[in-house]
Amino acid sequence: MKAILLILLLSPPAFPVGTFSALEPGVARIPGWEPLTFGSGFAPTEYALVREGGRVVVRADSRASASGLVRRMDVDLAKFPILEWSWRIARVHPGGDATRRNGDDYPARVYVTFAFDPDAPLTDRMAHRAASALFGEVPFRAINYIWANRLPKGRHVPNPYTSSVCMIAVQSGNGQAGTWQHEWRDMFADYRLCFGRDPVGVNGIAIMTDSDNTKGSTTAWYGDIVLRARSH
Repeated sequence: MKAILLILLLSPPAFPVGTFSALEPGVARIPGWEPLTFGSGFAPTEYALVREGGRVVVRADSRASASGLVRRMDVDLAKFPILEWSWRIARVHPGGDATRRNGDDYPARVYVTFAFDPDAPLTDRMAHRAASALFGEVPFRAINYIWANRLPKGRHVPNPYTSSVCMIAVQSGNGQAGTWQHEWRDMFADYRLCFGRDPVGVNGIAIMTDSDNTKGSTTAWYGDIVLRARSH
């Protein structure tokens, strides 16, 4: 008991994002999360709370589909810059390619959106206003932490549709498929890496498994998601 209390006291402060393990399997709606859809032209991916390996997680089944689940929030990255989660996939998409629009599918991704930066270059702010006028609410900047199909682990590239979204390969290929992987990312540092400046803050985190471009199918599982302060 003393050892457990010591671990809790020494652990950095945390901001829970998706505490799926505390829920019951089969619950129709995950509290605090909502569907992330892309219009009537896209079949939705199916998400469900299931018991897997003794804990409750989110299972995503994608069949030529594209949708996600998102939690909208405002988080100060100066306080909680570390993103932690776990995930597992059945397999990658054979035709997936992060550098091509027709290959822009991933068996699993954790999608972080960032708040509007009033000090960003004028061209970036104008492009964001134009996109919002055409398509409604769109993120100012986003990072996709992806289980890549072929992009090497550790590489980052702009999304083939827009340079305001950065794709970072946290895992790649089928080598670890079928096994749970625990991930840890410094979002503040990753934003600097992708966009060359400091972020303002996070305003949303989503999970997404899609296969609409490659017309394939896959399954992924997502464990709890939490934001943490840095350890000192």
